[in-house]
Amino acid sequence: MNESLTSTNCATVERWLTECSDLFVNVYLPHSGGSGTDYFIETLSDLRQLYDTAPPGAIIVILRERQFPFRGIIDDRLSAEVLQQFHEGQYWMIAGASRFPESISTFGGGDTRDAFERDLGECCGMYARIGREPSYPTNWTQYVSSDDWIFIEKPRNA
Repeated sequence: MNESLTSTNCATVERWLTECSDLFVNVYLPHSGGSGTDYFIETLSDLRQLYDTAPPGAIIVILRERQFPFRGIIDDRLSAEVLQQFHEGQYWMIAGASRFPESISTFGGGDTRDAFERDLGECCGMYARIGREPSYPTNWTQYVSSDDWIFIEKPRNA
């Protein structure tokens, strides 16, 4: 478990940011009853500020794979491109174009084509990020980082 924001974590995040322009981050508060708050960070400075402002005991999860890969103004062209990749039963989301320090807002999502088409239509003209629901690590009990994600715990006495 990474107990804080280490130089190794920072180097990894910088490398990942050169691979894709932003990273999806979830700030999770264990035992809070919620799923956490999501952000897109674009710089190492964003991560440092997020870490500094996170409450003590927070778990920060950074995903390497680019999340919400379809981006742009929702119009007929983008909607057709997204729907071509949609598979019935696979949960998709429409997220705003926010970046840290603003948290991610979602404007639709679902796992049926009808709901997805309806949400895309309602968001027509809006700049958005669209994609599958983020692929979080499956085991959160040990908070072990991997090649695909980093767990950072802010110490409770911070």
